Amino acid sequence: MKTIHRVVFFTMTILCFEASAQDSFQNVWNAKMNFFDKKYAEVTTLHVSDDGKNITVLNPLGLEVFQVSGGQRLAESPCVQNGSNKAKRTSGSSGSKGITVGGGKKEKLTLAEEMDALSKIVHIPIPGKNAVLRFNYGISGLGGSKESISRIDIETGEVIWTNNELSWSMENAKFLMKFLASKSRDKNTAAILGADWLHYPAFYINSLTKVLPDRDELWVDSFLGLACVDLSTGKVKWVALETALGLSHILYDQESNSILAFGGNPAWLPKLPILSNMFQLSKGIFRINADTGEIIWKSGYNKNYREKREGGFRNQPLQPDIRLSNNRIIINFNQIEVFDFETGNPLIETSTGKDASMSLLGYGPASEFAFPLIDGDMLYRSVITSVMAFGAAVAGKEPNNFRAVLEAYNMATGELLWTTKEFSRQKINNMTIRNGLLLLSFDGNEGVKALNPKTGETLWAFETSKKGIATKWLLVDNKLIVAENKNIHVLDQKSGKVLHTLNAGKSAGKFSQLKLYKNNLLVVGKKKGMEWYDLKTGTLITAVKTGYAAELLEYTDKVLVFPKNPSGRMLILDPNNLNVLGEVKKSGKRTALSWCETNSNVYTVQKKKVEARHFSGLRN
Repeated sequence: MKTIHRVVFFTMTILCFEASAQDSFQNVWNAKMNFFDKKYAEVTTLHVSDDGKNITVLNPLGLEVFQVSGGQRLAESPCVQNGSNKAKRTSGSSGSKGITVGGGKKEKLTLAEEMDALSKIVHIPIPGKNAVLRFNYGISGLGGSKESISRIDIETGEVIWTNNELSWSMENAKFLMKFLASKSRDKNTAAILGADWLHYPAFYINSLTKVLPDRDELWVDSFLGLACVDLSTGKVKWVALETALGLSHILYDQESNSILAFGGNPAWLPKLPILSNMFQLSKGIFRINADTGEIIWKSGYNKNYREKREGGFRNQPLQPDIRLSNNRIIINFNQIEVFDFETGNPLIETSTGKDASMSLLGYGPASEFAFPLIDGDMLYRSVITSVMAFGAAVAGKEPNNFRAVLEAYNMATGELLWTTKEFSRQKINNMTIRNGLLLLSFDGNEGVKALNPKTGETLWAFETSKKGIATKWLLVDNKLIVAENKNIHVLDQKSGKVLHTLNAGKSAGKFSQLKLYKNNLLVVGKKKGMEWYDLKTGTLITAVKTGYAAELLEYTDKVLVFPKNPSGRMLILDPNNLNVLGEVKKSGKRTALSWCETNSNVYTVQKKKVEARHFSGLRN
């Protein structure tokens, strides 16, 4: 084994381009919204029609459709009717329409009351259908039912159909939700419910529904069981009654035209780790015929359903690790369980390690490991072997208070083939096989290693500082690119030799993501901006300040830098050199932001107005 240490062998000058002159966005029109209340401003969304001719503004108060060419109001569909129980449309001093609770009283509401008021209406777009689904939790006058689902045409505001056959709303579990919410502080709501109180209704609906435009279907995890609704007619096609205890996750396998549905705890049960670890309503696995709802087979897993954040990186979603591979279902909770896809029969289950004991009071360090690697019949996973001290999560990150190893299994036989030596106080956060090497990275000074995948022998190692590798790595041809503290290292995959070390981050800040852009390296920072490097020489090409971790949308003639928060700064960049061509400046008053590539317009909601601005191209 050879150990290669860090070598920084050149420095460079940062060139930073920012929007400074008059930008290339021209005001086209603005229109007053009829359905507006600042309480709901943060949950207002914008949706451009498929043909780019209309824009729809959605919030819990109603739906409004405007013509993109001139801002004329084409249609509107209110969500709240006068005289409804608890939720009423009222007129404020400015004449705007709003929603109040308890007859318009001004006193501070409890968290449970706020959640109750907001959970009445949620809109979910239907991709490619010029329509949205309106989930109504019981506002009178919208179908006359306690709970209903409606399809609404976003060009006309017309209600196409309403379905009130299913029981799905939080009303059916409100006693538990309201009790837990009232016992918690506002700041802890997201940890308990899965989202803060303002965004919880949409989180709840998204957790129990799946829209499939290609099948023209909506799947709903109803209290009757998983249900399939025809998107054209609104009629229920089937209900899988055996799944009525609630589902945590569903997968659709197009090749076999079947659904895999997994038990656990349903969406309405609070996401408290200690609750998830000690109590689960169901541990069933169901394979369902997607056309008929027929249960093909039923099986069950042994360990408790768990969600994980791959590698512990903050920009990765918290989700269950359930996969289909070689006709096998692989479930990665606190152990690995493998099932036959055709029969549902259990094949193997691992039993080593202390991952479960480390997560009794929280998600546990194992929830932040790199996901197990599957390569044919081989499975590689890291597992905790011993606990060194009691620890608590800090800044949302689980503690490294353990020792662990990497294991290799043959999934065909269940045999444990080899185990590495223990490593202490660090997690494996990246893992893959390239060029016949099993590559690993750590969030500690173990840095990067290459192992023989057949034996576990270390072939080369690259040491880092104690903070280790900071992001998901990037593999380009025979190069392995990793971010460590303030340095980006470009390594040769086969030998581990350092090709370049970039002293980066002056413009980008702390690293969030490494991307390949036009065959060169784009470094995205968490809060400051981006830096673009030539991969062959390590030379900085350019840098762009954004003020946040940028999300890039690439088009033929432009690159769009889109903020996660609608109040943030949006940039349009030249695709050839990433120079700034246009800018929508940061505004704390802006609560919705949408870009339409069809007509090069950006649409915003600011206070009580929806505005359209046109991007006209290069700056003067």
